Order: sequence, then C-alpha cells, then structure tokens
Amino acid sequence: MASRSVSPTVSIVNLGCPKNQVEAEKMTAAFQGAGCKYSPDTLSSDIVLINTCGFIGPAKSESVDTILSYLELKKERPDLKVVVSGCLFERYEGELAGELPEVDGWLKLPSPERVSQLVTDLGFTRTPRVGPPAYGRPVLLNEPGIAYLKLSEGCDRPCSFCAIPAIKGAMRSRPIAELVEEARQLALQHGVREINLIAQDPAAYGKDLYGAASLTRLLKALGEVSEVTWFRILYMFPFGLDDEALDYLGSQPRFCAYLDMPLQHSERSVLARMRRPGDGPRYLEYLEKVRARWPGVALRTTMLVGHPGETGQDFDALCEFVRQARFQWLGVFPFSPEEGTFSHGQEGEVPEQEANLRAETLREVFEASRDLSVFRLGQARTALVTELTDGVFGCRTQSEAPEVDGMVYAPRRRGVKPGDLVELRVDEVSGFDFEGEILRKIATAPAAADRG
Repeated sequence: MASRSVSPTVSIVNLGCPKNQVEAEKMTAAFQGAGCKYSPDTLSSDIVLINTCGFIGPAKSESVDTILSYLELKKERPDLKVVVSGCLFERYEGELAGELPEVDGWLKLPSPERVSQLVTDLGFTRTPRVGPPAYGRPVLLNEPGIAYLKLSEGCDRPCSFCAIPAIKGAMRSRPIAELVEEARQLALQHGVREINLIAQDPAAYGKDLYGAASLTRLLKALGEVSEVTWFRILYMFPFGLDDEALDYLGSQPRFCAYLDMPLQHSERSVLARMRRPGDGPRYLEYLEKVRARWPGVALRTTMLVGHPGETGQDFDALCEFVRQARFQWLGVFPFSPEEGTFSHGQEGEVPEQEANLRAETLREVFEASRDLSVFRLGQARTALVTELTDGVFGCRTQSEAPEVDGMVYAPRRRGVKPGDLVELRVDEVSGFDFEGEILRKIATAPAAADRG
C-alpha cells in the first residue's frame, strides 16, 4: 500500500457515557503521538474513530447505526478510513469484525504503540510528535470549562442487569497522586473550572490499591488542588458515603453540593433480583442523613423499571417512594435484557410496552413531586457559562451536572464567554431547565459555599 498524507487528520465520534469520553480524549493523544492532527470535522477528516457503547440495547443500536453511516460515507470518499473502538467492540469483537469487513481498523484497549502501528497499517506516513501531548488529553470533547476525571476502570459489583463487569473486568483504581496531578493539569492546560469524578463504582475506589475503600482520602487530596474551582461526584453506589465523607463534603464549598446516587428501585423484592442492597425505608433514612450533613445538596438518582419480577404493586410502591424522596433530578430507564447478565431470561418478564409505559408514568410522578427549594429561585448563585446559542447563554450552578441535567438559560451579557464564572440569578422554572439573568462576571469561585 502506498503511503500518503504525512499528517493525516483524525476525528473522534464518541458514544455512550463520560467514562467512554475520557478514553476517547486520551486516544487523541495517541493519534497525535503517531503524527496525526485532531479535527472536529468528521466529514473531511482522513480517519474517523468511532468510540462505541455496548451497555444496553439502544446504545448498541446507536453504535451500529453510526458505524454504518460512516461506511456509507466511504462510498463517496473511498480514501476515508473508519476505525472502531469502545465497549461494543470489546463485547462483540469476533462478531463485529466478521459482519463489518468494510471497517478499516479495530482498536481494543488501545495503546500508543497500537495506535502508531494502526496509522501505518492504514497507509499513512507518520511524523511522530516531538514531545508528549498535554498530559494525555490534548482535546476535551465536552462543554467549555468542564472535564471528567476517571477514578478507576471496571467493577466488582454483582448487579444482575449490568454487563459492565463482563466488558471491563474487575475494578482497577488509579493512584491518588496520579489523579491529583491530572486534575491540576486539566485546570492549568485546559482552563477547566469543574471536574466531574466518575467511575463505575466510586464508593469502592482504592480497595484494590490500598486494601480498603479510600474515597474520602482521595476527596481530601483533590480538595488541595486549588487550581480547580469545583469538583462534582457522579454515580455513587447506595450508602457509599459514610459520615466522615459527608461531613467533609458538607464543609467544603469547592465540592459541588450535588450527589448522583443511582438507586434503581425501592422495593426489596425487585432489588434482590437486581442483586443490590437496601430498600425504600433505608434509602429515605439515608437521604435525610445526606441532606442533614451536606447543606443544600441536590440529589439525582436513576430508576430501572420493568425488571423481571416487578409487579404492578412494586411499581406503585416505587412511585410513592419517589414522591416521598423529593429528588431534584431523576433518570428513568425501562429494563433492557442483556445477554450474559443474570437478569437475562429471568422469570416474570415485563412486556416492553408495559415497561415503557411505567417509565413514562414515573417521569410524570417525579415532575409533580420534584423539590425545587435547592435551586433557590430568585437568589444570586455562582454559575459556570458553558454554551452560547442564538444570543442566550447556557449556565450550570452546583445543582446541575453536565449532559444529564437541565441548565439555566440567560440572555447574553457583554464581556462574558463560555468557560467564565458568573454571578447568576435563577428566576423561574422552564420544564427541566431554568431561566435567569447574569448579574456580573467573577474571576474566581467565591470563598463561601454556593449553597442554601
């Protein structure tokens, strides 16, 4: 094969969760190290890397459809090289490679060496980059001022509906010193204001490295990284924060008063089938403790409806639990049977149409019972400006996580741009978003906590 393009351009199409996004960002470093230039324009790039998701049915379908769409583009641009990586390929490596021979390259657990060889195999002359890329993440694929920090890979939990342990393997934590340095570099090299802490199971962080769960130790170390304005914790396993952690978080204004704790259900019989702990009464008790120790905290959860064995009575009880829990944010998903998981083929299957109906009903229950007091309507709050569309800024306070929650929309103000911190008044609710007004631009986060 004749070599071409000394500096080929590469674009990345990332699908799935933020954990996948971090891997996509790090892969840009590997491609740059192999002499490629990153481009956000997938239609004109020499190489398009599709980083797939293989978690549940809809995500798998989206991944396959995306691959097929770029293979169609190859018919118009025969020189385009399509490369596939990510969870879908890791989960179905043998099947995909056989069914999609038009794909030019596959990356499983990509390393710089593997990427370098791939670029050569695709027919490009490589001009290796002089010097290392910016701490392994030269490009951030998200809203300005925001980044994700992955604490660990894999998971040891036995949740019956989840395929992640089979795809990613056992939990492998990253050292505290490495995470602290990456957080600092994200702020210094990319101007990141908010870092979202992610892992499949943050509550168990460090068990494999330090012999015991060490999340509080990590949080205290990250709390010393003064270059970062805010940290936010996502995907906390139920009961994952003990009293020491809650007291620390409740006293630290640089940790967002926000907790994403997917509970999945409230009924013991359903949770037992899911192989998860707790029940509605224990959850309500824990939520009250969180609120008492962490003033002004916004609570997000995720519920899974239609799991095999969920009865109409179970679902009614779940609706009542959501009314009592007074969450600020809630995601609802109908059960997706995944081959290789314990839940797949369990007795008591709920018809898909019924599961979808329950999901919609629970969303309505949440909307009617949602507690808005945490959002402090009419009061000034610190916010991060993350987008500008048609003269309107999209902003996030500590109470709104990127991608999964709503935003505060405010008219454009002179001298303000995405990535800036501002003082913002949240005026009114607009569906799951808010409307407000930017009062002034601020250079740094206020010393006092932005909490109610």
